[in-house]
Amino acid sequence: MSVLRAVFRVLISAAAVAVLVVTGYTWHLKHTAEVTVQRITGAITPTEPKSTDGDDESTPDDQGTTILLLGSDARVGADAGSGVTGERADVIMLARIAPHRGAVNVLSIPRDSWVDIPGRGYAKINAALAYGGIPLAVRTVEQVSGVHVDHVVEVGFGVVRELTTLLGGVTVTLPEASTDPLTNTTFDAGENVLEGDRALTFVRQRYGLPGGDLDRIARQHQLLFGALARVRTLNPLGQPLLLDRLTRLVSSSVAIDEGLTVTDLFTLADQVSRIGSGRVRFATAAVASLGTSPDGQSIVNLDADAFAAQCAALARDEPIPAGRR
Repeated sequence: MSVLRAVFRVLISAAAVAVLVVTGYTWHLKHTAEVTVQRITGAITPTEPKSTDGDDESTPDDQGTTILLLGSDARVGADAGSGVTGERADVIMLARIAPHRGAVNVLSIPRDSWVDIPGRGYAKINAALAYGGIPLAVRTVEQVSGVHVDHVVEVGFGVVRELTTLLGGVTVTLPEASTDPLTNTTFDAGENVLEGDRALTFVRQRYGLPGGDLDRIARQHQLLFGALARVRTLNPLGQPLLLDRLTRLVSSSVAIDEGLTVTDLFTLADQVSRIGSGRVRFATAAVASLGTSPDGQSIVNLDADAFAAQCAALARDEPIPAGRR
């Protein structure tokens, strides 16, 4: 028995050391990311503190987290030959993470949506970034949607190339084949495993697609859904090397508001990973029509009533009604 006790103690000690090593390594990764991640100041308007008396009843809206995801597309360096130059906000997504409901809802707003920008009047919604940076973009989305934004994350499109490569490819399924006329890249009907430049072209393409920018939004949803599924399969928490590379990639590729810590990001990522793929839902803002602005720009006119219903569902952590034109 004494030998068995000794072996048991050795095993317990080894397990304890392993836990300490993993915990220490995770802390090191978070600390490194906290130092390197870019911060966005003045972007979020704090909400009033919640009541702590016994009469207060929490609502679903109090328990979830709403994040505004902004994707900026700077066509420089390796992308300079893509036929498009300059920086633009090509992705505007309201993501609502509700672990208490076991759901993630994402609502995309087309970048050409014609909206009232605070202090500027009517313009395309992505013009808010040019007029007043991320703080004005947040205020504009909050005003248009009626949804309070808890945090904001800005991501450069270049991360798509690196992330899909790091994950060993992301699977998307297409109903029919298409070719991007700018890069002459072809995507087959059926399953496509995308990584690197092909993945980046996939989420950028709008020319050659019947729905133009609305089809591009659907592609962004597909790739994001596929990436979440791939991360869930790989389980980075059980692969220290992969976790290290993912953490370094994210911390060097995103900018987050000053109220969001890297630990918060780890927590949110863990919450999302625990939610089944069938409960991760995507929708596009309801469109009334495509049109032309008074100054001749091609614009998207939102369906005000249907969009309001979508935003209300998002805030309540309910399935978002379909809204694509």
